[in-house]
Amino acid sequence: MGDWPFWDGGRRVMEVHEVELTPGTPNSNQKGAWTQLAASLTADLDWLLVTVQNSYSAMVDLGMGAAGAEVVMLPDLWALGISGVMPALFPVYVFPVSWPVGTRMAARAAAEAGNPTVSVFGVSGGFSGFPPFSGGLIQTLGAVTSASGGGGTSLRFGSAPAWTELIAATSAPIRYLVMQMRRHPSQVVTVTGYPEIAVGAAGAEQLVFRGPRAKFQLGDASIYGPPPTVGPVPLSIPSGSRVAARLISTTVDETSSRPRLLLYGGR
Repeated sequence: MGDWPFWDGGRRVMEVHEVELTPGTPNSNQKGAWTQLAASLTADLDWLLVTVQNSYSAMVDLGMGAAGAEVVMLPDLWALGISGVMPALFPVYVFPVSWPVGTRMAARAAAEAGNPTVSVFGVSGGFSGFPPFSGGLIQTLGAVTSASGGGGTSLRFGSAPAWTELIAATSAPIRYLVMQMRRHPSQVVTVTGYPEIAVGAAGAEQLVFRGPRAKFQLGDASIYGPPPTVGPVPLSIPSGSRVAARLISTTVDETSSRPRLLLYGGR
């Protein structure tokens, strides 16, 4: 069998950081103060694996920079708790980054209630055959910041539902997407289907990505958690693009059961 190294260059460096965050005023979607995760990274990081845990809906920002001068790099990472119940499956986000050694890392949060815990696993080393990314600023598509704890956009579902706009115009070119979905907190019917992502003007949307099948089960939120986070998926979307989504399902659309979706676009 030929020599096929898992890591390019043989580097095997991992950093692990975890902190509990104090959000801004509960139920107001106000981000709290920055809390330090790492005073100084010990290596150049190429990948971040991030988990966000809370028993209520919450949004967490990851940033870099000196205290008082933090710059948001990964915005609105979504914790998927529902009405005080910690889901059995919490999201694990994976992002290609380019964070240099010596960088200070911090986080802040908004939450419906509770104190979110964010865990960050930083990896130094690229994967063979995976396309390189610049690791620049991530933009969110479909983030709803007017909700009590923040969240994603509700999707219409059915055999051929109307598209729901996630963003009117992307602020920069996108080279990959990370996708997270969650059941509706007031769900009254079980919904099974797969999400579709499209680019283009209203009425002229062009399908660019079809996600995996997901089941949003009616029942105890602690048992029927969210589907796994999807991505990063290599995908080219030009700057200034309108992006929309929908959920293809055999279930007839029901307003109070529409699953929520949030995309993260990176380059």
